[in-house]
Amino acid sequence: MAGVRLVTGYVRLDGHRPHERYVELGNRLLSLPLPITLFTDAAGFSPGPSVEVRPAGRLWLQSMIGDASPIIPRTDNPTKDTLAYHCVQHQKTAWLAEAAREHPGDMLLWVDLGILHVPQVTRAHVARAVGLAERIPPDVVTLASIWGEPTKPIDPGVISWHCAGGVAACHASRAWTWHQSVIAEASGLLRISNRVSFEVNTWASVWLRHPTRFRSYRCDHDASILEVV
Repeated sequence: MAGVRLVTGYVRLDGHRPHERYVELGNRLLSLPLPITLFTDAAGFSPGPSVEVRPAGRLWLQSMIGDASPIIPRTDNPTKDTLAYHCVQHQKTAWLAEAAREHPGDMLLWVDLGILHVPQVTRAHVARAVGLAERIPPDVVTLASIWGEPTKPIDPGVISWHCAGGVAACHASRAWTWHQSVIAEASGLLRISNRVSFEVNTWASVWLRHPTRFRSYRCDHDASILEVV
């Protein structure tokens, strides 16, 4: 039966946050009695009975880059915002598209595996968001937004918070188109300027290019990120 499916994913990088911390946060999320698809190849997770686990697969942005050495954005957290990290973050739409193939009638709610580290966010907030997602329009992608809709080109060299990144909703019927648009945007940036940006910048650029395909709700880096309607 079609419904709302929480989708998340994880690739172990051993960067700014220890793997054990991701396992702790992830297992709390995965214990929710909700339909969940987890994309990962990492060990240590103990998913509940309603969780299906799929391979993380190859990172499409990493494959696109190959042996090149692209410019990455400025950051005040270089141990986190590495090229590998950007490749993992860009995988979100690929995982949504893969989940859509398995569950073509579902509303897919992306939630970062580590969402419970965000101030004020609890498992109850996540469960409530899944319920709220039943009311999301199925014909557009829904984005959590801190700055609101973009109105001018996105600077790839510094993070833009038009999209919060940690939460997004997309009906299965829209997932493939969104992912292909993300690929095209990232590919163009790499080809023209030898740059890789934050995934939220790529999403914002796609949003600016195709405004009618998206809706948003305002949030901050707190529990409001889960107020999906």
